[in-house]
Amino acid sequence: MEQVKNHQEHSLLGRKPLEYYQNKIMKEKKGDIWCKDQRINYPVGDELQFDDFFKITNKNYRIFKFTVGKRVENSYICGLQFHYQNIQNPDEVVQGFAFGPNDLFTNNKYQTKSFTLQDDEFIVEMKGRKGMIIDCFGVVTNKGNEYSFGGTGGGEYSQKAPKGYHFTCMGGYFSPGWDSISSFTMEVRELPFDDGENQRRLHSYSLKSYKPAFRKLVDFLTTSEVTKLFRLNKDFARFRHDDYVLTKIGCRCIYSGVPKSIKYIKKMIKYCPQDEVANVYEKIMNYFNLIQNFVSNPDGRSEYEGFQKVQNGGDGITIQKSEKDCNFITSYGWCTLKWSKSLKEIFSDKSKYNLELLIGKIQSGNYAIVAGAQICETGFGGEASLKIEILGEDENVLFQFKRDIKDLTREYKFYNLKYIHSWPDKVPHKINFYISGKDTCFWAGHYGAKFKSITVKIIPIEDEQEKVLFEKYIN
Repeated sequence: MEQVKNHQEHSLLGRKPLEYYQNKIMKEKKGDIWCKDQRINYPVGDELQFDDFFKITNKNYRIFKFTVGKRVENSYICGLQFHYQNIQNPDEVVQGFAFGPNDLFTNNKYQTKSFTLQDDEFIVEMKGRKGMIIDCFGVVTNKGNEYSFGGTGGGEYSQKAPKGYHFTCMGGYFSPGWDSISSFTMEVRELPFDDGENQRRLHSYSLKSYKPAFRKLVDFLTTSEVTKLFRLNKDFARFRHDDYVLTKIGCRCIYSGVPKSIKYIKKMIKYCPQDEVANVYEKIMNYFNLIQNFVSNPDGRSEYEGFQKVQNGGDGITIQKSEKDCNFITSYGWCTLKWSKSLKEIFSDKSKYNLELLIGKIQSGNYAIVAGAQICETGFGGEASLKIEILGEDENVLFQFKRDIKDLTREYKFYNLKYIHSWPDKVPHKINFYISGKDTCFWAGHYGAKFKSITVKIIPIEDEQEKVLFEKYIN
C-alpha cells in the first residue's frame, strides 16, 4: 500500500508534461483554481496553486493517506499531500502533489505528521481552525475517527460532505508570503456503499419522465441554482412553468429576507405564459409588497440611527461606506447592535404602506416575526450571533432565542431567527433584536464579522400549508 504506482498520465493528457496542462488551465481561468464542490477559506493574493485533479482524472478514488506540515514557530499549516486509492482496484494508488515549501520534509523549522486511514474509511468532514490562513487541518471519517494537526489560533471551521458522499480530489493555495496554506478545496463523490443515512435515493428518478422528482430536487437547491438549471438544461427548463415550483420558490424569496431574491422568480416568470402563472405571480408579489422590513437603516447608511450599541469591544464597531455598498464591521472584541421597537410604534408608522392590510391578516390568524441579517467575515476569521426577544405588555420575556454562528465565509449569507405566534398565545408588545460579531484572530482594527441587510419582518401565516412552507425556508 505504501508503494505509489505511476499513474497513466500520458494516455489521458497527451505527450506534453502534466505541468503544461495544469499551468495552461490555471492561466485561462485567470488565477481561479479548478472548479471544486466545496472550499475552506479564501486565498490571500500571492498564492501558488495545486490541484490533484491533474493526478486522478479517474474520479473513483478515495483518500487513504495524507501528510500535514506545520511551522514550528507558530503552528500554521504550511504543507499538504494526499495519497489516493482506486476504490474498485485497491492495488492502484496515486500520490498527489506535495504542496508547500520545497524543503518541507528536510528543514527543521517545519514539522510533519502522516495519517493512514483504514481500508473501509472515507473522509466525510473537514474540521479544524482558520484565520487569514489555515491554523489546523483535520478530518473526520465515516467511522467517527478524527485526525488533526496544527495550532490553536483562528476560529473553528467544519464542512461536512452531503449524506452518502465523501471528500476526495483535493486542491488548494499556498502563500509564499505567509509560508502557509491559505485555502483548500475538495470534491465530493458517492460512497461505494449505503451508510444507512444515504438520501441519494430521493434523486434516483428520471427527471425527463417524472415531475415529482424535480419537485423534490427543488428543496435541495438555492433559488439561484434553480434559475441556472433552467437556463442550462432543457430537461429542467420544462418545469419552469410548474405552479408548484413557482409557489415554493416564491415563498422562499419572500421569507428569506434577502432583498434581491425576488429577481430570480421574476426571471422565471418572464419566460412563462402569463395565463399559466398569473395567479401565482400575483400572490407572490402581493406578499412581497405586504411583507416589509421595519428596520429603516438596515445597512448603516444613516450611521447608527435606529440602533443602540450595547457592546463595543476591541476597537469598537464602525461603518464601511462606498458608492455601491455599506455595512457594519466589528473588531477583535464582541460588538453588539440592538434594534428595538414596540408593535404599536411599528403599526403607527405612516411611511409604511399596506399596514392596514397586514394588521387585518395577522388579527385573523397566526403570524411570524422574522429577524435576520446578511453576515460574512473579512478573512481574519470571524464569528457572530443573533438574538431575538419578544416582550409582553409588562416587559416580561414571552420568547427568546439566540443563534451562534461560527462558520462564516467571506461571501455574505443571510441568517434568520423566527418567532411564530399562534392564537390564543399572549400578544407580543415589543421586539428586541441583537446582532453581534468579532474576529477570531485578535487583530487590532476592524477585521471582525460584517453585517448588512438587517431585517425585521412580520409575516402572516393564513393556513397550515403556509406554516409548513415557512418552517421549511426559515432556519
